[in-house]
Amino acid sequence: MTPEQVYSEWRSSLKSPDYSLFYYHPDLERILLGLSIYAISSRPLVKDLGKAESLSILNIYITDLITAWIDENDDAFKTMFDMTMTVAEAYIPCLMAAEREYPSKKRLIRKLSFLYGHAVSCGGDMAPTLADSLLDNLSTDGKQLHSEKIQKFGTYLLTLIRLHGMDLPPTALSRLNGW
Repeated sequence: MTPEQVYSEWRSSLKSPDYSLFYYHPDLERILLGLSIYAISSRPLVKDLGKAESLSILNIYITDLITAWIDENDDAFKTMFDMTMTVAEAYIPCLMAAEREYPSKKRLIRKLSFLYGHAVSCGGDMAPTLADSLLDNLSTDGKQLHSEKIQKFGTYLLTLIRLHGMDLPPTALSRLNGW
């Protein structure tokens, strides 16, 4: 199955926006972009998780998924897409549970939660030319995703999250879109 067929099959399984954070994403590439923004931007946060290191599994899955997509390995892509989307859909509840389990990491986990929500949203909502530019700059060595443009975008997004938390003003998000 090609990535587009995998996406189409997955997309047809969704009955309403309640089924997926990615329900309104226009295509597979926007889902991959949102996940890539999160994986690259969260790298400095994930390295400080300590005992809550299990929260970094999404980053590992995202890297493997993007690697399979870039390498055009259709079999690996299907497996990784299914696994990644399962973890991605459960990630926010996992983060919320981790806040209670690791109270010393509460602020860090909350930043990861805010970053995840905004990265996924930005990936789906941004202007097509910006999305294409960011995706074209994406590469992987199989262990880590690389993109100077996504790194800059993610750093700016993290700065906004540090300043505003989850309540980013619409003007800040529109500046991100035209970034």
